[in-house]
Amino acid sequence: MAELLRFVAAHFPSPSDIKTLLRDFGLDSVADRRASKLSGGERRRLALAMAFAGNPQAVFLDEPTTGLDVEARQIFWHTVRRYHGDGGTVFLTTHYLEEAEALADRVVLIDRGHVVEQGTVAEIKARVDVKRLRFRATAVPDLNGFADANMDDGWVIIDSADTDALVRNLVSASIDFHDLEIEPVSLEDAVVATFRGERQEHKS
Repeated sequence: MAELLRFVAAHFPSPSDIKTLLRDFGLDSVADRRASKLSGGERRRLALAMAFAGNPQAVFLDEPTTGLDVEARQIFWHTVRRYHGDGGTVFLTTHYLEEAEALADRVVLIDRGHVVEQGTVAEIKARVDVKRLRFRATAVPDLNGFADANMDDGWVIIDSADTDALVRNLVSASIDFHDLEIEPVSLEDAVVATFRGERQEHKS
């Protein structure tokens, strides 16, 4: 397998170091194994290593972590961050929005061939203008205007544009709650809200 990486790297004037690639993609232990004998996840990691073999200035990756386990995905994320930190550029298409949130400087949302939204992760999340309030309680409280509250493993979760008012309502209603947390919505939540708004506009 290492020989295959060396073969690919030999086609470029300033290739990456093969030992570094094997280490970065967690392939050290199978370096002497034939590519045909690799597991599915190992083959995916080998394909990614080959994309970086030529020490490119930019890399285009389409759904690169499909089929990778959690550990291999973390290895890939670490490698991409380091590559970018060294000045490289990655163009990444992915349906794993937590991956885009973890790696991307800039995100472009495309629906049916049209750009729906673009910007930094923070900018896209900010445009939704909603925060997530979480707290522990024995049941979902009855609060007018917050019908979207739901329960998940002992946590009550409510998305609201005015979390300050929501907390005041909780206190004034003498709701028994604890472990209160307020956080921005995730990129996935922001994307869902963005596409929902786009489709509602198309219908109206």
